[in-house]
Amino acid sequence: MTEGGAGSPGTGSPSAVEGLFFAGCCYALFVALGALAAWEKEPGRIDLALLQAATLLLPTILWARLGGFTREALPARPLSLPSLFESTAAAASASLAALAAGVLLVGLLGTRPEDEIMGRYILDTPPAARFLLFALVPACCEEVLFRGGVLHAMRRWGTTAACLANGAAFAAFHGSLIRFLPMWILGSGLAFIVRRTGNLYLAVVFHLLHNALILLAMGQAASMG
Repeated sequence: MTEGGAGSPGTGSPSAVEGLFFAGCCYALFVALGALAAWEKEPGRIDLALLQAATLLLPTILWARLGGFTREALPARPLSLPSLFESTAAAASASLAALAAGVLLVGLLGTRPEDEIMGRYILDTPPAARFLLFALVPACCEEVLFRGGVLHAMRRWGTTAACLANGAAFAAFHGSLIRFLPMWILGSGLAFIVRRTGNLYLAVVFHLLHNALILLAMGQAASMG
């Protein structure tokens, strides 16, 4: 398997700087439209899902399409059984390490008021909609942007540097110092999986499971409290 797993980049493939700039533009658009929605009215849950699709998912697909690197930005190489086992182990390790780091940091630093508000907002959502809007939608949108377009743009950095830088960009996108380390661990692990397997959709599944585990833990903690 060649490094990167997604095939040879096309002549129009972006550089790492272009990828990071694009991610920054998506972040600015996400914040601006989110602020506008909050100014106009209390944003509904469907509005949040549409916001992610409009500022992360669709721009990345359009960027790749116009740049002629759709296949590289959305890699879907068939999986072998050994690579699936290896990826599952890597994803489980990254997810558990991220959760452990998150619990440790919250224990040391406490939670922010906005995190508590968001937690109540999520728990007020019915379980099926909660899974769809706060597990599936973020997993799809964030993976297409970061482990799709941005990771491909970092392809010339080599696996280790690209994965760590991708994880750092992913963590910075979430805009929280207390969540930076957990998100960096998770993002770097998912980037490694995509680089290793050449399959973006595997990372989407693992990201979805990680989000679902957090939602399950939040629900259980709320029921016990």
